Amino acid sequence: MARVLQARTPLEKIVDFSKIGLIQQLPQDKYMALSQLAEQEEFDSAAADYSNGNTVCVIVVDWQNDFIEGPMAHLGVDGSKADSERAFRFLHNYMGGITTILSTVDTHSPQSIFFPTWWMDKDYQNPAPFTTISSKEIEDGIWIPRFKDPSDKSRKKPKQKAIDYCKELESKKRPLLTIWPYHCEQGSTGAALETQYFQLQWYHSLARSTSNLKAIKGLDPSSDMYGALKPEFSETNFLNKPLIDAVLQYRYIFMFGQARNYCFDTTLVQLVDYFMNKSDPEAYNPDVINRIYVLEDCTSPIGTMTPENLAVEAYCRDCGVHFVKSTDDFSMLFAD
Repeated sequence: MARVLQARTPLEKIVDFSKIGLIQQLPQDKYMALSQLAEQEEFDSAAADYSNGNTVCVIVVDWQNDFIEGPMAHLGVDGSKADSERAFRFLHNYMGGITTILSTVDTHSPQSIFFPTWWMDKDYQNPAPFTTISSKEIEDGIWIPRFKDPSDKSRKKPKQKAIDYCKELESKKRPLLTIWPYHCEQGSTGAALETQYFQLQWYHSLARSTSNLKAIKGLDPSSDMYGALKPEFSETNFLNKPLIDAVLQYRYIFMFGQARNYCFDTTLVQLVDYFMNKSDPEAYNPDVINRIYVLEDCTSPIGTMTPENLAVEAYCRDCGVHFVKSTDDFSMLFAD
């Protein structure tokens, strides 16, 4: 018997497209209604996927209120509402074959190196959002760091620590230190999963009797962390090994998220770099890369894609990542 993939409940009864990007608290009667509808689905439990070896994970990067276009979004990505509609249809169409939805959750503290409060100029003014800061500007005193990560046990002074950070970015040809608008502050509504997406992934967890996963990133105040595996700079070489271990469980991995030229592409290339690293026999596993499918019509950039951004995606393609549309037919991948 062929497995049931599409949810029987119409998508419009699970999410409201007209409310994408609106910050809402889900009322109890909505929870109850969704749970009753989920119980009527005819899906096997997700545990059956592990039995038959056809496990599928969908990694959703930073689908949070502050990144989805809306009146209260602090860093809303142009195109993210339309991305949401396409992504939701994909999740609805293949819900019965999706074992786990793994959501990365960008989360920050107010004193972070990429927020205005960390810096001041000679006139005690904070930099405006979207200001970029170079190591030379710090050396020349144009921008002065005001804080140091209290958990940092090194004896480096804040200025030298900041110079080292920016030089690391510059030497690796990563984006310059960018001062971002305050966003995804820990505990804020902006850091919460976008409401309609939350409803859909919550519905999936009930319909398939599974526990969806969350990967928190960005709490290190002394470095930005675009990718979910590691920050831009870490003196301790931090790596989110639990996330790596989770990815290894799945036969196929679909990915979408925001923003394409920052957190999404960085998460993708970090996965590729990790599993393509021949110098680390424990990590090297190019087969994993061939399991990754990027839904490129469900992710949008901040601004425009630069030649460097496009080169990163070309590298991932060359390594074996599949760039596809959410409307493509994936039924054969989900077949038992």
